[in-house]
Amino acid sequence: MRDLLPSLLLTLALSSTGATLLADPPPAEAPKPSAEAEKRVTVGHLLLEMEAPLGTDAKALGQRLDDLIDEIRPRLDPRPAKDDAQGNSTFALRTLRLIDETLTRRNFVYSTREDLAASLGDALLPRRLEPNLFYRIAFDPSNTRRRTQILSREGREFHTADCDTVSFLYVAIGEAVDLPIALVEVPSHNFVRWYLTDRSYLNWETVHAIARSDAEFQRDYGIPAGAIEKGTFLARMTRENVLGYGHCIVAAGLEKQHKHAEAQQEYRVALKTYDRSPLPWNNLAWSLATSPEARDRNGKEAVEKGLRAVELYRTANSLDTLACCYAEAGDFSKAVETAQEACRWHPGNPELVGHLIGFQRRQTWLQQNPAATR
Repeated sequence: MRDLLPSLLLTLALSSTGATLLADPPPAEAPKPSAEAEKRVTVGHLLLEMEAPLGTDAKALGQRLDDLIDEIRPRLDPRPAKDDAQGNSTFALRTLRLIDETLTRRNFVYSTREDLAASLGDALLPRRLEPNLFYRIAFDPSNTRRRTQILSREGREFHTADCDTVSFLYVAIGEAVDLPIALVEVPSHNFVRWYLTDRSYLNWETVHAIARSDAEFQRDYGIPAGAIEKGTFLARMTRENVLGYGHCIVAAGLEKQHKHAEAQQEYRVALKTYDRSPLPWNNLAWSLATSPEARDRNGKEAVEKGLRAVELYRTANSLDTLACCYAEAGDFSKAVETAQEACRWHPGNPELVGHLIGFQRRQTWLQQNPAATR
């Protein structure tokens, strides 16, 4: 089973505290280029260029990103002194709210689970929503605070985005105007983190525009302590990590176009820059085990990648992927054993049970799903 790229969690608890002691070092300061150069070379612009194989118009959508930056830059409050802890905390919260308010004013809304924004290009491209989707979005819990505005603008164009694509915008804006904003990953979700000083930071949940502590994220997403200690989750993502994540997005888009070899290459690039995440390991393993064309499958390598994904984050999903890999490699004994563990993690799941029955019959995933080869 492939990991879905992080999507929004529909119900999140409000935070009473957002500042957290550093678990990882703050981003290093780099020489500051000119204002014009800053906004042209953000990670957001690089992600848009990366998405060219998906049909993204990087130039046009990059201009939309520039427009966002140009709107926010002059509205920033004066910056406090570096040693003013309270002033920096206030500045951070005001600026994060400013970004959220600007996106809301420009009709950025959170998409539903049935209509996720697959890429940054998707999020930056406005569109008119058909009535059913419009009302699903308007009454989605993630848009509760935007509902009145959404309903008042029926018939207009909206930007639909989810947790990772909105977080990309925060990080890009931060790079352009010299703000210490970083992307952070938790299981199936992303948020951003603002570094206050070299000893503390503030987590910002972009879905509901609130500050939340590490402990709240760990509790609500069931993150094992070991996954935090290894830096798999709740760790600051570097610029290179974000670009690696972007390659996973491109790979997923290419697979939808049935370009499996090209998708696998994107996952391999992602492994070079974001190997601490289970996402590229799991998704490459799945592709190597289930791609319709025999030339794109490699059971032995799939098992290697699947084992690493499970090592980083053991879930029913990653175990199911690994079971499919064992089956493709011809090791049905291991496939059955692993599938049984996956079923114990998620009892009664019909997909997992179906895979287990197929492996017991010595069927690979493709043999269980012949329509996938058509």
